[in-house]
Amino acid sequence: MTLPSFLIIGSMKAGTTSLFRDLRNVPAIFMPSDKELNNLNTDEVLSKSGKSEYESLFKNASEAQACGEASTAYTKLPDIRGVPKRAYELLGPDTKLIYLVRNPIGRLISQYHHSVIVSGLNLQIDDAIFNHAPLINYSKYAMQISPWIEQFGNNQIRI
Repeated sequence: MTLPSFLIIGSMKAGTTSLFRDLRNVPAIFMPSDKELNNLNTDEVLSKSGKSEYESLFKNASEAQACGEASTAYTKLPDIRGVPKRAYELLGPDTKLIYLVRNPIGRLISQYHHSVIVSGLNLQIDDAIFNHAPLINYSKYAMQISPWIEQFGNNQIRI
């Protein structure tokens, strides 16, 4: 079965959805119909059934296509841990990684608005910054990318 040869690992609110949609229109690339698969978030993906489920998402890819997926949860430390290790174990050392970033303040503000609308965050932005840690943590790009660099090395990652 086919597994991804590349991952779009984040950052949230930095253009990953646009890149995902653009790549879905490239004939030489196969991306599953859904973004944010998040299969690598837990050790379940390393089990026989978890790997089979993950592989099934790429069953429609042709042998000529490069397979990829996009899940920003792969760079959501400290909330989700161990993704680089699972990705390395399952996908191998040659996996290419794309980490999109944007101005961290703009990203934080966009995530705040997203959290208000989608998750029902009920705090003013000034209070949210101090009481909703992900707003700051997900903009700490060095913290988010460091485990990926440690696992895969600099040559496999494009920021």
